[in-house]
Amino acid sequence: MGFLRRSGICTLAFLAGSAALQFEPAIIRDVAFGHGSEQVTVGAVRVPLWSAAFAQSTDSFTLEDVRFTWGPFTYEAKRIDFTDTKASRRNFETLFSSTTEPMAERVARISAREVTAPEVKVTQKLGNRTQTVLYRNVSLNDIVQGQIGSVTIDTMAIEDTSAKGNILTSYGRTKISDLDMPAFMRLYDTKDGKAALPLTRIYGSLSMEDIDVLDTGEDYSLEIERVNGRNIMARPTRDSWSGTIALISELTDKSTTTSEEKDRLVMAVADLLEAFDTGFVETTGIKFKSGPK
Repeated sequence: MGFLRRSGICTLAFLAGSAALQFEPAIIRDVAFGHGSEQVTVGAVRVPLWSAAFAQSTDSFTLEDVRFTWGPFTYEAKRIDFTDTKASRRNFETLFSSTTEPMAERVARISAREVTAPEVKVTQKLGNRTQTVLYRNVSLNDIVQGQIGSVTIDTMAIEDTSAKGNILTSYGRTKISDLDMPAFMRLYDTKDGKAALPLTRIYGSLSMEDIDVLDTGEDYSLEIERVNGRNIMARPTRDSWSGTIALISELTDKSTTTSEEKDRLVMAVADLLEAFDTGFVETTGIKFKSGPK
């Protein structure tokens, strides 16, 4: 009986210890940092109990209630999980420190086997227009210093609202390979006054499935079975991508424009079109339908 009692106690202790190891204590709470148009808030940073106890490395951690404002974009996620970061606790805590370091430089220090989020909401304000994007089941894999080996998104839903009506777009599975995230982020911040910077490869390949577009204002719909592309290159525009896109949106939303504004619009559109290139793009299964006016 003594042996059985001791065995039972050991079993209970083992189960209790196993449960404790699954507990994720918060090691940082209510983080807020940023400068200018880049602002980040994180409700909590959590790590497995064993990692918090030893405090030597943080192979995995979780961010909760994340809100990231970057120019006209606002990203929100209830939970983001980082797996196999192979970073010291000190290193990843510097990612959330209140310094003026640009976000692209912070992202360039991230290395992890996988980063996942069940849902990410992105809101973009462009003049009188608001675009809301909902990503579901986002998975980033094989990340080395901000370079992402592959990205998978199960579904995307986009709502673009304006005075003329709403544009609703849905996507099936989206896959991206070899995404240079720091370079992508710099496109929106960097101004290329002379349009002289060379094109940089932003990602290696892209595939999107089951694209549906419905424009309630213009009363048309569009269906695309699949889009494939590879070797997508880009450079900053004269006023940065954020500035150029905002200007185009502002001028196209106006009911009347002056000749000077028309010239600015043409130059901005031309600058943006010249600011990227693709090695190959293929679109299949296109169906267009226009409704009665």
